[in-house]
Order: sequence, then C-alpha cells, then structure tokens
Amino acid sequence: MRNWLAILAGLGVMASLSACYYPPPGGYYHRPPPPVAYRPPPPAYRPPPPPGYRPPPPPPRPVYP
Repeated sequence: MRNWLAILAGLGVMASLSACYYPPPGGYYHRPPPPVAYRPPPPAYRPPPPPGYRPPPPPPRPVYP
C-alpha cells in the first residue's frame, strides 16, 4: 500500500514539474482582460421622410367624466 502512495506522490511531483516546463499553447492566464465598456446598439436606420410629409395628428385624449 505504501508503494502505491509513493508512486502516486512521485507522479504528482513529476506532473507539477513538467507543467513548469511546458506552458499551455495560449500562454499563462495572469489576470482577466479589462472590461469592455457597454455600448448600446446603434439605432435602426430609418430613411428620412419624403419632402412635404406631415406626421399624423396625435390621437384625441379620452375625456373622463
């Protein structure tokens, strides 16, 4: 039983040492990237109204008794 523990401990040491020699392909992750400032989406493009166009009048307001 002690032999298995020694083998497992040795494997763990070897793995931790080998991790120092072979960095991951993307490099080491040191700190999170800076936050991206939130930008609202651009408004949808609306073509300009044709010349002489008048918007419809607002609906009449309800009269409460």
